[in-house]
Amino acid sequence: MIAKRSGGQLVVLWITVLLSLPFLFQMGSLLMGHPVRMSGWLQLILTSVIQFICGLGLYQQALKSWQSRSLTVEAFLVGVITLVFFYNANVVINGWPLFTYFEVNVFTVVQTLLGQWLLSQAHHRQDATRQFSSVLFQVLADKVTLVFLLVVSGLSLMAILGWWLLAGDFYRGLLNGISIWIIACPASLGLAIPTILAVGMRVAQRLGSIFQLELSETLYKKIRQNLFFTLIFPLMGMPFALLGWLNPLLVNATLAMSFFAIMANALLLYFWLPKHTQGV
Repeated sequence: MIAKRSGGQLVVLWITVLLSLPFLFQMGSLLMGHPVRMSGWLQLILTSVIQFICGLGLYQQALKSWQSRSLTVEAFLVGVITLVFFYNANVVINGWPLFTYFEVNVFTVVQTLLGQWLLSQAHHRQDATRQFSSVLFQVLADKVTLVFLLVVSGLSLMAILGWWLLAGDFYRGLLNGISIWIIACPASLGLAIPTILAVGMRVAQRLGSIFQLELSETLYKKIRQNLFFTLIFPLMGMPFALLGWLNPLLVNATLAMSFFAIMANALLLYFWLPKHTQGV
C-alpha cells in the first residue's frame, strides 16, 4: 500500500517536473542576463495545470489542516501560492503593466511534491532507524512556519498601512503588501526537512546502528541549518518588496539560492562521518 502510494507520488512528481521545464529555462535565461519569457497566457495555463491538478493533493492536505484549525507547512504554502496565483492571473487577464511571478507558484509546488516523495522514501527505511522521528521534525517545521507566517503577515500589513498613511497611496501599498507574500514563496519549507531525513536514513543504513545517536544529533543540527537557509533569503528580499523594488530577477535569484543552499547542506550530510572515525 505504501509502495503504491509512493509510486503514485513519483508519477505526479515527474509530470509536474516536465511541465515546469519551460519555467526552469525562463529562470535560467533571466539569471544569465538574457531573459526569454513566455507569454503571460501560456504561463497562466501551465501554472493552472501544475498548481490545481498536479498539486491537488496539497490542497486536500491543506483543507484537512484548516478544518482541524492547525497550521502545517502545506497549508501555509498552499495559502500563499493561491494568493500569488490570483495576483498573477489578474495581471494577465486585465493586461496590467506589472511583473508576473508564476515561477514561484510552479517551483513551490515542485519542491513540496519532491519533499513529500523524499519523506515517503525515508519512511520506507525507518524500520532500520527507529531513533529518528520524522513526526518530531515535522512539528518543528510547523512551529517555524507559524513564526514565518506572523512575520510575513506583519510586514505585509506594514507595507499597506505605511504607504497608505504616510504616502497617501493605498494602491501602491496593496501591491507592495502582495509583494511581501510573493517573496515569501521561495522559502523552500516543503523541501528543507525531507531532504535531510532522506539523506540521513541512507547514512544511517551505511554506518549501522552503533552511530545512530551521534547521527541523530547531526540530523537535528542540519535540519535547523536548512530551516535557516529556507528563510534567510526570502527575509533578505522582503525590504526590497516593502519599498516597492520587487522584480523577477530578485525573485528568481531568491528561488535559486534557497534551493541550492538546502541541497548543498543535505549533500554535506551524505558524506558525514562520526567524529572518532574522521581522518581514519
